[in-house]
Amino acid sequence: MSTPQRAESRVLDREEGEMVARTHLPALRDETDGELAELIRYLRDRRSRARDIARQQRREMRGESPPSGASAATDNTGTREKGALLGEALKRASKESGRRHHTAG
Repeated sequence: MSTPQRAESRVLDREEGEMVARTHLPALRDETDGELAELIRYLRDRRSRARDIARQQRREMRGESPPSGASAATDNTGTREKGALLGEALKRASKESGRRHHTAG
């Protein structure tokens, strides 16, 4: 199920929000192949970073890891949502890239 843009803007920072917006139709179809590859690379890096941070926060909440900041994390809901949104955007962009390669030959 798709996520409303208001929820996306609440979880993502400005730069991430702009990149995710580029994965929605019709903007996605306007991207060149090079821009699409760059977008996929960016989204993959940001999704991996969000997953790593969420994993660290989970470990802090369970007491398995020392806090990375001044105090231990008490919740990682926002970070998990960010990772999920970036994952959805990556899936859309990858699907478009696959469609282009399939139709090209």
